[in-house]
Amino acid sequence: MKNDFIQKYLDGVPLDTPSKILAAALEEFGSAPVKNVGTRDIAKRAGVNIAAISYYFKGKDDLYFELIEAIIVHLSKLTSEFDKRFEVLKKNPSEVEARLLLRDYISWRLLGIDEDKKHVFKNILSIIFREEFNNTELFKQFHSRIFGKTDELFRESIKMILKDKVDDETARIMSTAILGSLIRFGAVPNSVMLSMNWQEISSVEIEKIRHVIFSMLDKVLK
Repeated sequence: MKNDFIQKYLDGVPLDTPSKILAAALEEFGSAPVKNVGTRDIAKRAGVNIAAISYYFKGKDDLYFELIEAIIVHLSKLTSEFDKRFEVLKKNPSEVEARLLLRDYISWRLLGIDEDKKHVFKNILSIIFREEFNNTELFKQFHSRIFGKTDELFRESIKMILKDKVDDETARIMSTAILGSLIRFGAVPNSVMLSMNWQEISSVEIEKIRHVIFSMLDKVLK
């Protein structure tokens, strides 16, 4: 199932039956490990007969694999514009454009998510982190098709900016450190608020975070 049901789900677009099942599966698998989720639970949440799952999917495992693929498709679409810009940058290296690409990507990651949509991304992150914790083959798909591409974008942009000042390994560590910070702001905002003594992360706080990160980047990438 190649259509981006997640975006339709987020937009409140009416879903067809298989997409309803996938949306329910996202909620169920985002809340509990695969072994603890039953097809009956998914069917109930989707509001469909349990037979519909075997009709559209071979079973729970096949449904889960389809969900993983849907998550990868959705995340790929979210980063597609940055991927396109990076491909152009690789063909026409530019320190200025590399800096701009990094700053734009960071700004995008810090924009935040509408309150009524946060639970969807929380479920997506829960599934990804679970796969990473268990170092599964499915997580390796996430890495090769999503995270690895972002790693390359940051690593090669940093090398383009610093030229011969850093070797490949140092650039990898730098890009991982920057991305790790961004992931924390997006994945565990409650932890950030506790650390900062903030009541919320609104546009004001996001602008403060962006200013500090950009200042750090300018100091490191000079």
